[in-house]
Amino acid sequence: MYYPKSQIKSNLYTSGGEYAIIGSGQEYMGYYYKVSTGQFFTGKVPGDGPNDELQPTTFDLEELGGDARSYSPKIHVHINNTLPNSGDDRYLPITSHPHPTDDDYRVGSFQRYFAKNISGPVYIEISKETYNNLNDRVNNIYWEIYTTLSLFWRLQGTKEEVARANKNSIELVEQKNRIIGLGAYLDYNYLQYYKE
Repeated sequence: MYYPKSQIKSNLYTSGGEYAIIGSGQEYMGYYYKVSTGQFFTGKVPGDGPNDELQPTTFDLEELGGDARSYSPKIHVHINNTLPNSGDDRYLPITSHPHPTDDDYRVGSFQRYFAKNISGPVYIEISKETYNNLNDRVNNIYWEIYTTLSLFWRLQGTKEEVARANKNSIELVEQKNRIIGLGAYLDYNYLQYYKE
């Protein structure tokens, strides 16, 4: 993806303990850059190396004002004060953005799946397969540091009906699981994927 120079903070450096490569969980040391969406990538600038996406390995709620809404949902974070051993074959769940099908639109709704880190109100949207792997405690995924959530998401109806239904769905999941921050992670965008 192309980013204008004004949207890139380049030539940043980490000596380790701050970031991991998304997908492998491997600790990263070296140059990286940040883009305006809040994402981090390997390399001094775009095009310098493979530009793998990075995720912070720690974060401090106090630093973020103690409020989950101050956390940028654009950064897909794995919170863990000690990075899992990257020498084994296990992986961290990665973000997966759903693509409602024509059948989903005919039905008027579909299921969305999320993983929440047990250390705090940090979420990633995941595929149904990853959701099942986490629930089934499959050996090659770090299931023990996540809880899973599933959310009914409405696609059809008037804008007001759809927004209200999706807001209620988020609030119900938050209340049922005694969590906060899922609405913030979704940018309070209750009309995401909506079609008239």
